[in-house]
Amino acid sequence: MSARPSWQTTSPNEFGIYKYLVEVGLLLSFLSLTGLANAIAQAAARGYNLLQITRREFLLSNILVTASSIVLAGYYFIQGNNILALGCAAISILQPLIQAFNNNQALLNGNGNFRKSSSQRLLQSLFVTFVISITAVIT
Repeated sequence: MSARPSWQTTSPNEFGIYKYLVEVGLLLSFLSLTGLANAIAQAAARGYNLLQITRREFLLSNILVTASSIVLAGYYFIQGNNILALGCAAISILQPLIQAFNNNQALLNGNGNFRKSSSQRLLQSLFVTFVISITAVIT
């Protein structure tokens, strides 16, 4: 008995749903300020205190992503497609969390705290892997 990769055991329909949700997440990410992390790192390296500014900008930049994802999830739920509704709801929660981790990591890098930044990056990767695994088991 040989082990088969998981992508070979999924049906074309399941793979298509997964690919569609990844594309929806990528398309909705243009609504957030993706370059904010670079600006945060540069400003922190110059010595500015950014905690209050970055929280406000973070919330403003992710309102559209969260609202759009929730509207899309509601649409799919009304249409009876609970798998896509659950996926879009997960996008509305995970996209701002991932963006928050990236902004905080940029702040740590700008301040020169590279050890804490790499530890946070490891935790972020483990968290995303855990959530994807749980989502794959549920769906």
